[in-house]
Amino acid sequence: WTTIINTPAPQLNVALDTALKALGDSDKQLKGCFVEGTFTTRNLEPKDIKMLVDEINKISHKQFGEEKDLIGRVYEYFLKEFAVNATKEEGEYYTPHDVVQLIAAMIEPFDGTLYDPCCGSGGMFIQSAEIVKAKQ
Repeated sequence: WTTIINTPAPQLNVALDTALKALGDSDKQLKGCFVEGTFTTRNLEPKDIKMLVDEINKISHKQFGEEKDLIGRVYEYFLKEFAVNATKEEGEYYTPHDVVQLIAAMIEPFDGTLYDPCCGSGGMFIQSAEIVKAKQ
């Protein structure tokens, strides 16, 4: 991470793709999980990538207290923020956390099989698991 945050903006897309490739190569569980060229094949402004890296670098585990799914919460935050600016033509769809939480409560997922045909980030499954855990 130190290498990433210290990389100048114009080289950041290559540094991020190199880091993702290294992660995939070093851990067989992660092999194939990252799209090759995630940052270099998109027309992203270097300053925008740098701003994103700088924002992520501000995240402290202490801010989340006992949060068990820090990466999931950060992912959900970015998904929500970027979905606000997306259009339906871009193929970006996002169901807000509160709506998913309401739907999960309404279906009362205590037995049987949970099927989410539009699963994106897996929010319905996570919320259903939280409801089951809370109700024991």
